[in-house]
Amino acid sequence: MVALPFTDVNTLSLESNKQVLALPDPAKAIRAPGIDDIIMFSEHHYNTNYPPFEDFEEMEFVHDDGRTVYNITAPTPSGFIAGRDESLDKEVDSKVRIYHKDGKRWKVLPGTKEFLGQDPFFSYIHGHLILGNVYIDVDDNDAITGWKTRFHRGNDVYSLDTEPFFEGPLWMKDIRPHELPDSNVGVFTRPVNGLYNGGMIGYLEVPVLEDLTEENLLCAKIFWGFFNEREWGGVNAVYDLDNGLLGVMGHMARYDEGTVIDGKKAKVYYPFVAAFDWIHQRFITRRELAQGKIDDHNEPGDVYASFMLYKRDWVDQGDDAKHPILKDVVYPGGYLMQDDKAEAYVSLGDLKPIRTSGPNVLKPLAELDRAA
Repeated sequence: MVALPFTDVNTLSLESNKQVLALPDPAKAIRAPGIDDIIMFSEHHYNTNYPPFEDFEEMEFVHDDGRTVYNITAPTPSGFIAGRDESLDKEVDSKVRIYHKDGKRWKVLPGTKEFLGQDPFFSYIHGHLILGNVYIDVDDNDAITGWKTRFHRGNDVYSLDTEPFFEGPLWMKDIRPHELPDSNVGVFTRPVNGLYNGGMIGYLEVPVLEDLTEENLLCAKIFWGFFNEREWGGVNAVYDLDNGLLGVMGHMARYDEGTVIDGKKAKVYYPFVAAFDWIHQRFITRRELAQGKIDDHNEPGDVYASFMLYKRDWVDQGDDAKHPILKDVVYPGGYLMQDDKAEAYVSLGDLKPIRTSGPNVLKPLAELDRAA
């Protein structure tokens, strides 16, 4: 992969960005799938069980009074979950802790450490367990002045280093590394601001995590067609599919312009899944899903084959949220597949972690063959 020159997109004009970042001609670009497109797509392919994920179970995490645990990961193969533990009335005291199931409740796993930050994720790279989280900087008045993604490494959850071995660029969340079949490391990114608005999905590859730099993360290939101009999002978790593709769980977000509470617009988050062809560095499209074959290129009019998993008003779960503007936030943490079925671990309203289940909507994408 040829790295693009480092560029601060905030200082560039639109035309300059098109040149430096190879932004495609909008007339030739993949059309951005909007919220309605994805709902219709899911309904069309899964109309016998729509919405796809409607069975849910609220998960109980043990925590101190006045605090909550949310934005959890899916369980590791050993059955451990990382979660974001913070006060109900603020987020500047967030910490990530490791939990195990004890009866019906999830408790802090004895012998594990806690990490300053929020929104954890796990990955396994070259024989090591990676715990990632978002570290926030605050001023003397507890106002957030920035955040960065950090990686911690260990042989297991007990030996994870409290000191990070990697720190991403300022304001970049959703950096997700994944070991590829050729032993390189694929890394999804989420640059923000400038042309990227609240965040776009990017991708690059490096031989080892030590080769990650602020420069190459900011110069990753960008998938401009994934969100429309009102949306933003990123990748939350990555999995290997049987046919060699990567299964991606992410979120799509927007503001609810018609709902303003205490002077703030309400947020809407939807979890989605899609499939990524790491060999050609592109997301699989609906056309390929319809034809049953994976191509090595996009064609005019292509739309990514992404599936919305869950929407808060699909089932009656109440309106509990850390703040009323967060009521419709469904934050994805992980997606565990077993043939026709899948479990998604998500959090509602920055407050309530749940396990939800339904058909494995990635299965049709995992069954695609490569074109001869």
